[in-house]
Amino acid sequence: MKILLVGNYLPDNQQSMGRFAELLRDKLLEKNIKVALITPCNVFLRLPFLTGSLKKWLAYIDKYILFPALLRWKAKSHDVVHICDHSNSPYARFTGNKPTLITCHDMLAIRGAMNDFDYCPATATGKLLQKWILSSFAYAELLVCDSQFTMNDVLKLTDRDKSTVTVNHLGLSFNYRIINKETATELLASIPEFRQDIPYLINVGSSITRKNREAVIRIFAGYQQRINSILVFAGAPLTTEQKILVEQLGIKDKVIEVLRPSNDQLMALYNRAQALLFPSIGEGFGWPAIEAQACGCPVVSSSSGSLAEVTGDGGIVLEYTDEQGMLDALIKISADDRFRNELIQRGLENISRFNIDRMIDRYISLYQQLASTL
Repeated sequence: MKILLVGNYLPDNQQSMGRFAELLRDKLLEKNIKVALITPCNVFLRLPFLTGSLKKWLAYIDKYILFPALLRWKAKSHDVVHICDHSNSPYARFTGNKPTLITCHDMLAIRGAMNDFDYCPATATGKLLQKWILSSFAYAELLVCDSQFTMNDVLKLTDRDKSTVTVNHLGLSFNYRIINKETATELLASIPEFRQDIPYLINVGSSITRKNREAVIRIFAGYQQRINSILVFAGAPLTTEQKILVEQLGIKDKVIEVLRPSNDQLMALYNRAQALLFPSIGEGFGWPAIEAQACGCPVVSSSSGSLAEVTGDGGIVLEYTDEQGMLDALIKISADDRFRNELIQRGLENISRFNIDRMIDRYISLYQQLASTL
């Protein structure tokens, strides 16, 4: 059995999707599955003096005019084609007669383009692209969703038979784990301006609207009035508006940004944090919740999207609008060691559901089912 993985256009810099495709390739090779990973070639964006919208349209030529010919040719020598990111579903039109599987990570952008989710707005051209992505699902024999929540969205937005859509929970792509205090201290020392002498809360991810970092700032402002602490934003920098809110609430000296930490640094941050605060408005999966649980970090998250499903009983899960409830939970975690330890133990039990080998074995089984239809 030979599997062809289709990854993302590298200039788009979609790092999480790139890691997912590479992880699949490496783990399949470990299990002696013949596999190749291809991505659209960067041809036109290598031209000098490109700016603005011209870059976007030339990238479309790379992705949707040049690449389909390569994909059609490569697919001929493989048994199954796996499109690793649903945003590339239009490629399913160019896999010939080979069975095709698409992994659906979330439907939020598609819902935003359909005015069904206010926190993923789309431009006029963006709406056309998302419509094309959604219609292209029909060219794949099987859709595999990261969560039951995403599967429900797929079934709601398409007319697919339930037998052609399934769930395969993701596995942790890095060995996040509990580490000893000395190791964590050494790793955190590599982060400029990080203070190790004060307890802290952590939020991980980007600053886009649906991540709801404004709520994190407001909740922390109340928390630090009760408990001497700092707030760590790990990942993308705060927006100008978010920085203004920090200043308005008088907590500028208590907020630290750790931009794009390494996996090891992030693991150390989770290990030493009082809790992960993650009041996201929409998630197709919710990596930070299980990453934190794997590191023995209590989780306080919203119930939005797949977060209730992913966090399970291993965290405090509330409506994203319940900022007072999240504040109360954080204070209890910090003041009640028994409660904190109970949350940590439940979190460690929960992450057993997200085993990378189980995820890969499930994909192999699905590949075999598709290959048998040839």
